[in-house]
Amino acid sequence: LTGLDAIGELDIARRLIKLLNMCRTDDQVETHTRPCTAENMPACLEAIKAIREHKLARAVLPAGMADEVAARLLSVLNTNSHELGEWGGSGFFLLACLMEHSCRPNCAFNTSGTDLWVTVVQPVPAGAPLSIDYTDSVFEPAAARVAHLEASYGFCCTCALCTR
Repeated sequence: LTGLDAIGELDIARRLIKLLNMCRTDDQVETHTRPCTAENMPACLEAIKAIREHKLARAVLPAGMADEVAARLLSVLNTNSHELGEWGGSGFFLLACLMEHSCRPNCAFNTSGTDLWVTVVQPVPAGAPLSIDYTDSVFEPAAARVAHLEASYGFCCTCALCTR
């Protein structure tokens, strides 16, 4: 599977297998990931089709799961996982991936082991969305940040730092 662009690393394969196994026992997993951004669908669909055709690897796909659903789960993992620095891999934290992006965020996050900690770093009015910096590139020129966010997450950043 390492020859597939969407599953180029063992870490991605492990996370996909774990998420697909969760789908076998909890029919709400796919529902909970629907609000998450899924940016690289064509490559993920190609990867899932290759898994389905592989004699041994197809066993990781739950019976009856459509390729499009499995590809979306892989895409969600690829788009929304957070690096686990001390573990040398990454993790999928559903609540954190639902936070919006800002180059001048009101929250910061860090990981400790397999936990992700979110800290409010500036006042947040009641009802205002919590935001984090998806790219950690606040010191890059605005054009570079905007291009990276569009390529990696599929949106054009319109935060105050990018639009002034």
